[in-house]
Amino acid sequence: MLPLVLLLSVPILFLIGRTRPERALLLWLFLSPLSYDTLVVFGVDLRVVTFDRLALLASALGLLANGRLGQLFPRRFSKLEKTMVVFILIFAIEAVVKFPPRDAFSRWTMGFDSFVVPFYLYLLLKYLLTREERYNEGLEKRLAMTLALVGVYCAAMGIYEHITLNDLFPPSPSILAAREMESSLLVGKEIRVNGPFWVAEILGEYLSLILLFTLYRYRVDRVVNPASRVMAKVIKIPYALLLLVGMYFTMYRNVWGGFLGAYSSRYFFTRKGRKSFLLVLTILTLAAATIWGSFRQTEFYSDRLTNTDNIYDRLGAWLYAFRAFAEHPLMGIGYGRIDRYIRHAKDAGVDLRFQEDIEATYQPHNSVICLLAENGLFLTVPFLLLIGYFIGHVRACLRLAKSPADVEFGLFAVAGAFAMFAPHMTDRCLNWNKYNNLLFVLFALVAAHHAKLVRNVAPTAASVPLEDTSVPEIVRAAAR
Repeated sequence: MLPLVLLLSVPILFLIGRTRPERALLLWLFLSPLSYDTLVVFGVDLRVVTFDRLALLASALGLLANGRLGQLFPRRFSKLEKTMVVFILIFAIEAVVKFPPRDAFSRWTMGFDSFVVPFYLYLLLKYLLTREERYNEGLEKRLAMTLALVGVYCAAMGIYEHITLNDLFPPSPSILAAREMESSLLVGKEIRVNGPFWVAEILGEYLSLILLFTLYRYRVDRVVNPASRVMAKVIKIPYALLLLVGMYFTMYRNVWGGFLGAYSSRYFFTRKGRKSFLLVLTILTLAAATIWGSFRQTEFYSDRLTNTDNIYDRLGAWLYAFRAFAEHPLMGIGYGRIDRYIRHAKDAGVDLRFQEDIEATYQPHNSVICLLAENGLFLTVPFLLLIGYFIGHVRACLRLAKSPADVEFGLFAVAGAFAMFAPHMTDRCLNWNKYNNLLFVLFALVAAHHAKLVRNVAPTAASVPLEDTSVPEIVRAAAR
């Protein structure tokens, strides 16, 4: 039933997109997590037809019908956008070079879902936020509300799956066979819920980034509309608890740590914030010390917090990845081939281990290391440049911020970047198209805010040096 509803929503997206492209974008983002595989309607697999591909087509045709499609592409791409384009082109070229035609086409379709669709979302959202030479605050608020609703149903699905052990959106049998996945939510000794996604970590990242964005909007609304403080506080606590419980049930330490580090980062920019952070940390430390003896006896402590075996087996996979990179430094061994490479190397008697008694796993669980092995320097360098340019935008959002609302966004940008990089450096994230959709939405928000701040600074740039807007001074002013 759901695939039919998604299919019928596509013409609605087109009709809405002709006159109100921002509403079509919000509807797209709301429905997108509910469709991960190809659409199966009345038992018929439409094969290459997915909701995101149809939504992109409907959105582009709607913009084309009203003459706005060309406005998505600025006269001059920023360095971040140029790097995105270069990354996509090199990925497509390497697929042709490293794979036979049929497999290359499969890599192209995967690359379209994982990189082209998110890039289109980036261009569309940035255009809608910055058109008419002003920042669209109303759209950002509606975007926050849309993503907040996505967070609610994603967290609710995760909690339901944990209680019932019923996978609401299991991958199709063909996908399970091709990727050697397990259909059960039980992984090892833990239940790792995945909500509407295939991978539990995607659910965790969605909840992490959405909660950070919602809390940012809550703080901004509290400043802009003080009358809404009481109602906002009533809603904030149960909402945050719902998403935190859903995030916890994914059972990924990098997601928990990424969110906690991201949320804590905002307190490092003011003296009062640092004092509050140290006070809370001291209280938690004392509380933990009183129950430490019994806590160490729990399965949670032994299986999740102090389990180092899965760290050493991943580091062992790094050794295989570096070996593959040394053999093919420019274009790598081919995207998605690291698992097969490690299996074949082990079968051939190559036994690389970081810890002598722990065998290497089949995935390095690191986006950069995987790129080096599978795509070589040609694709890893643009990826690192992309990260560098994005960090530059984040830094500018902090450096140029003057108003309390802009300061709050700068702090959110830092938190979002931290929550993003934590799993990127401890797991492989680039091949998750739904996660990339949300990631490029974050990129667009940060790039659009940077453009807004540059416009605000431009009229007074001759009289006020940019160095005068240092972050500590800005944050202290906002705190007052």
